[in-house]
Order: sequence, then structure tokens, then C-alpha cells
Amino acid sequence: MNNKTVLFLFTELSGYILACFNFASENGYNVHVVNYPTNSDAPFEIEKQEKKTLFFHSKKKLNTNKKLNDFVLELSPGIIFVSGWMDKLYFKFSTDKNNSFKKILLLDNTWLGSLKQNLWSFLFKNRYKNTFQGVWIPGHEHKTYANKLGFKDVEIQNGFYTCDTNLFNSFYLNNHLQKQSNFPKNFLYVGRYDDVKGIRHLWNSFINVVEKNNFNWELWCVGTGKMWDSRVKHPLIKHFGFVQPDKLIEIVQDAGIYILPSKYEPWGVSLHEMVSLGMPVLISKNIGSKIYFLKEKINGMSFSHLKENDLENKIYQMINLSKEELFEMGQESVNLSKKFSLDSWLETLNKFYD
Repeated sequence: MNNKTVLFLFTELSGYILACFNFASENGYNVHVVNYPTNSDAPFEIEKQEKKTLFFHSKKKLNTNKKLNDFVLELSPGIIFVSGWMDKLYFKFSTDKNNSFKKILLLDNTWLGSLKQNLWSFLFKNRYKNTFQGVWIPGHEHKTYANKLGFKDVEIQNGFYTCDTNLFNSFYLNNHLQKQSNFPKNFLYVGRYDDVKGIRHLWNSFINVVEKNNFNWELWCVGTGKMWDSRVKHPLIKHFGFVQPDKLIEIVQDAGIYILPSKYEPWGVSLHEMVSLGMPVLISKNIGSKIYFLKEKINGMSFSHLKENDLENKIYQMINLSKEELFEMGQESVNLSKKFSLDSWLETLNKFYD
């Protein structure tokens, strides 16, 4: 069988998207990826194992419309996936009226109803929509924006972001008995040290709860970013800095409750990863993937940034659950994690290609 050729005009690579690219390359596709260099706020050392069917191309080398156009013409892919409109070169190339390749837009923004979004959706619908044959979004929360851009329901597919559920579920199976007998008394945060992540609110809320109630719980924070130098230092808060994915599992397997306090998070693949690991969760109501991976008081809780002391109250409530209740929440997380997978990602890729 001849492999199908696909091209992803992508931005920054991550472990979870590489898992998807690898899976497609192992299942009948020649996968070509044009990508950005590593982000200093998330300096992943990603092992890009080029195979006979998986190839990576530096955006730095394809930095003009002519270079990109010549590359694509020679490659002649059956379909091109374009990472939104953030990259002006990608977008200009993709919306060229003379570009006859089948193109799918990758969209992870949610509809906020802002003036900027309204103006852009009007412009896109009337000027650019006809150059794309479909849109691939993370989940239901992003569908409104896709519709506003002019895409019909039949042109929209969910599930672009997924973690390797088989891998993370295996980690859960390896350590769930240990957590059942001795559930860890800590919260885990994994992400950038950035204000939009709500991390300072997390630090302050956690300190208020443990000091007020003399709780012997810890907060583990993994990541780096522009707020690193101004991080809050406290005996019960551990700052690990940035940790490579293969080393992160060593921390995660000893963690208790995953906490994601973002002020705005269009999706949040880390939530999918942590529920796959069997962790109860405490997240803000602004996490795009919560509709799939959180059931209130079944596998965790959510809080509102608009409600005073809500995060503190939810931290207090989670700490006061028994180890049996927390373990059962973790089991429910695993059940929820299976809504998206590498298999479902490949099925959607097949639908677009065919």
C-alpha cells in the first residue's frame, strides 16, 4: 500500500503532538512537519526521530513564500494542515487563490465574543474561508468560533489535541496500588510561570489555607517562565524548575492532586495527561478541556476566579477528603481520559484525507 503524504505547517513541537505524528507515520502516512525552534519558556529536548515516513523541516529554512511554495510543490502532499493564522507566512501561502492543495485549518481558540474576534470572523468568512476545506479543533468549546468563521458542522472535527492515553494509563497501573494505600499529600502544578496561568493566585491561596489550618500538605510546581525570579518561596512549596518529559514522570508518580489555575486556557492537554495518570483534579472554570475531563465532585472540582476565595475554599475541601475518596476520584479520571486517544486522532486524520 502506498503511504499517504500529509504536511503540517506547525509552530512549536511538544511531546503529545509528536506522539500523534509518530502514530500516523506508523499507520500508513508519510508525515512532513514544518516547525518552529524550541520556546525558551518550555525548553523541551524533544527527540525527533526521523523515520522513513516522518520528516521535520525547519521554519527558519523555509522563511519566504517562494521557498515554502517550492517545497510544497515538490512534496505534493494530499492534504496540508495549517496552524491557525498566527504565522503570517503560513497563512499567506495557504490563502493564495492559486494554491489548489486541500487545506485544513487548525484552530484552538475559543469564542469570547470580543470586538476583535467579531471583526476577524467577518473578514475570514468573506475573504479566506473558501481556501480551506475543513477545520480541526480540540473540542466542543471551540466549535462556536469555527462556525463564526464560516465552517459548517460537517466541515468541523474534534480531537486535534490528545495525549498518549495508553502510555499515561500504563503509568497509572504501575503505581495506583501504592496511592491506594498511601495517597500523597500534595498538589501538583505543571506549566509556565506566567500570570495568565494564575500561578501567583495559586501560591497565595495555598499558603493561606495551609497556614490557617496547619495542614501538612505541599504544593509542587514544575515549569519556568518570566515569573520564575519572582516566585513565592515557602517551606511547603517546591519549585522544580523546567523538567524534561522523561523525567517528569518521576515527579508525577509521587503527586496527589493535579491543580491547573489558569485564567485562560483554550484547551489544556496537561489535564488530559493527568487524568490519564489517575489523578483527581482541581482546575479553574476557564480550562477548555474541562467539559471532557472533569465531572464535579466525581473526579475533582473547579473554581472561579470571579468568586472571592473560591480557590482557597476548594483547596480546603480537597484536602479534607479521605484518601479513599481521593483514590476513587483518580479512578474516575482514568475513565474520563479515554474520550480522546491516538486511535481517535488517526480516525479523524483519515476522515480529512478521504
